[in-house]
Amino acid sequence: LPISNRILVETLLAVLERIAPATVITASELQHHTNADAEFGFNNPTTSLEIQHGGGRTQLKFGGLTAPGDGVFVQIVGGVNVFVLDADLLKLLRRPANDWRDPALLDLRPLVFDRITITNAGKAIALQREGTNKVWRLTEPLSARADARHLQLLAEKLQGLGISQFVTDDPAADLDSFGLSPPGLSIAFALGTNSVAWLQFGKTNAAGHLFARRSGVSSVVTVPPEPLVSWREQFYEFRERQLLALPADLPEIEVRATENFTLRRNASNLWQVVGEKFPVDTAAANTFLETLGRLEITKFVRDAVLNPDLGGYGLTSPVYQVTFRTNAVAGATNAPFAQLSFGAVAGG
Repeated sequence: LPISNRILVETLLAVLERIAPATVITASELQHHTNADAEFGFNNPTTSLEIQHGGGRTQLKFGGLTAPGDGVFVQIVGGVNVFVLDADLLKLLRRPANDWRDPALLDLRPLVFDRITITNAGKAIALQREGTNKVWRLTEPLSARADARHLQLLAEKLQGLGISQFVTDDPAADLDSFGLSPPGLSIAFALGTNSVAWLQFGKTNAAGHLFARRSGVSSVVTVPPEPLVSWREQFYEFRERQLLALPADLPEIEVRATENFTLRRNASNLWQVVGEKFPVDTAAANTFLETLGRLEITKFVRDAVLNPDLGGYGLTSPVYQVTFRTNAVAGATNAPFAQLSFGAVAGG
C-alpha cells in the first residue's frame, strides 16, 4: 500500500478533534420525522469516514447539506442523534485519493545504509562507508576517497525530490514503455548485502518529468529531473577534492625546497626549526599548514602512475616536497603521515 501523506492525515485528525456540531437533532426529535433517513440524506450517503482506534472502530456517515449549504448532516453508525457539522469537512474528505498519498519518492532520514550504487546508462559507481570514522570511499570504478560534502548535497536533493504525478499502480504495468526496464538511472542503498531502498528512473514524459519507481512499491510516478542532474555526474565528481586532511596535533613537518628545513613542535606546543635556535613565526607556520590543508584538486590527471612515468610530470625530482610526520613509538623516528611532491607547472 502507498505511504500516506502525513500532513493531510494529521490535518484531518486536527479538524475532527476541534469540530463541534452547530446543531444536534436528538432521537426524540427524530420521532417527528416520518422518513428521517431520506430527509437527511442517509439512505444513500455519498461520503463516509471510518476511524480505527484502540481496538475499536467509529464510523461516520454524511448525508445531505442543510438548506443554506454551509452545513452537512452527519450520523455516527450505531448512534441515534443527527449532527450538523461545517460542510468544509466534506471538501477535505472528498479530495482525490492521490492527495492522501506521500508526495515524497523516498525519505532517507530513517534509513540506515553504508553502501550506495549508482547505475547511469550502464555505468556503475559504487560508494561505501567504512572505518571507525565512517568515511565514504569510492569502490567502483576505482578505489579512492569520496567527497562526503558532495554526497550530503546529493542526499539533500534526493530527500526533497517530490512526486509530480501518480501514473499507475498496476503491478503488471509495461515498465519498458516508461523506460524503466532497464532504467536509465538507478540509485540503490544497502546495509552490507541487504538492500534498503532502490530507485529507478526512466524516460521523460511530455511535461519534461521522469518516470520513476521504487522497489517494493508497484506504483509508477513522475518526478522533476533537476534534483537528479548531480546523480548522473561522472565518477570523478564524487571524488574528494581536498588534497589531504591534516591532524591538528601534527608534530613534525619536513620541507625540501630551495632551502631544506624541518619544523617540530616543542614541549610547549610551539614550533621550532630543528638545529636552529631562532624563534619561529607561529602565525606563519600555522598559515603554511592551513594553506596546505586547504589545497583542492582541480583535475584528476591520471590514476595508478608508475614510477618511470613520474618524470613526465616533473615528479621524479620534485621542485618542492613536504613530508608530514606523526608521533613515533618509543625508540623510533617520527613516522611519515603523508608526503606531498610538487612537480611541473600545468596551465598555471
